[in-house]
Amino acid sequence: MDLELAGKVALVTGASRGIGRAIAEGLAAEGARLVIAARGEEALDEARQALEATGAEVLAVPTEVGDDASAQALLEKVRDLRDGPPERAVGTARHAEGSG
Repeated sequence: MDLELAGKVALVTGASRGIGRAIAEGLAAEGARLVIAARGEEALDEARQALEATGAEVLAVPTEVGDDASAQALLEKVRDLRDGPPERAVGTARHAEGSG
């Protein structure tokens, strides 16, 4: 199936595991340029490496989406990458209780 995502920037939060990672893998298979975000740096880096091994272009940004400054920094990275907001965004991150 061609979703016409080749070369488009897709932002996926909660992308280090579970449904977020599966979504990132699907978007990578469609040729999207990925910005993946999650709290755990080690798991996020492992996800980045696995996605890059498939040929995907991936920027991994450790992010706590419940923290305004962290979320804003993530959006700035996306803007730097494509001079605007992402063309697709998928939020699967869970806000940790008491984290902001």
